[in-house]
Amino acid sequence: TVKGNGEIESRDGVGLDLSLNRPDTVVLSDDGKSVVFTEWVSHRIRRYHLVDHQVSTITGTIGGFSQGGSKSTKFTWPLAMCLDPLHLTNFYIGDNTSIRYYDATTEMTSLVAGHADVGYVDGTVENARFNYVHGLMCHPDGKTLYVSDHGNRRIRKVDLRLRTVTTIAGGGQKETRDGMGLKSSIYMPRHLMFDRSPQFKPNQVLLITSYNAIRRFNIETGMMTTLKLNVPLNPCAMDYPNHGEDHQLVVSCNDTYSVYRVNTTNGDDRRDWIRRMCRRTLGFGVIRFNYWFGHHS
Repeated sequence: TVKGNGEIESRDGVGLDLSLNRPDTVVLSDDGKSVVFTEWVSHRIRRYHLVDHQVSTITGTIGGFSQGGSKSTKFTWPLAMCLDPLHLTNFYIGDNTSIRYYDATTEMTSLVAGHADVGYVDGTVENARFNYVHGLMCHPDGKTLYVSDHGNRRIRKVDLRLRTVTTIAGGGQKETRDGMGLKSSIYMPRHLMFDRSPQFKPNQVLLITSYNAIRRFNIETGMMTTLKLNVPLNPCAMDYPNHGEDHQLVVSCNDTYSVYRVNTTNGDDRRDWIRRMCRRTLGFGVIRFNYWFGHHS
């Protein structure tokens, strides 16, 4: 054990004196000195400092829906997170039915899109409704957010300049079907990221994990295709762990307690069992912590 004492609570501290409560999405800070992670059950965003090994709470208090300072902001289920590419100390947070923005300079959290109420509505960011935001990815130009809307079974786009939300893929059906835009189907989309495979231009294609598949969505053409079907139940998050190997994708599968390595060039895969997986619901948060801390199996 590197961090945490096994208690189901959220307490700041150092080493075994602190407690973690189901950490999920993990993002490495721009300066490489810390990792920021969501802790959805405790409704908080926290930071692990790689130098002094301190874990501290950045923002979030109790469950709810409110914006403001670090000690007054309330999250419901903060699962998704990504850095703001234009201000790398700031980040976007996907919180169940809304998307928030944290400014590290002012330590304030603001509302980007969505509402406390669940639903499915495109339009202005004020009127837009989401149902369980599970994945976020910001385009490097800082103008567009891509959203994995898990409950609505759709991929959404937030135009940060026009302040609008539109659906770009998925028709809401409980199935996996390739096709153009809204004529495609994506069941329970989760994590998403840009495909770094050499056959595509940078930031052209999104990779998306769903109920039993890994999907590809081409932003330029609007086509949804399937990279890998019949992945063991509950593939969750994914990453490219090794620089220089942009075709080797690592995907966690919660229900089988395993990690798959998928070749994004030809779809070949190989499974690596994670032996220290204690809680299925912790998902890739634990695996990613193991990678960051050098304790992966």
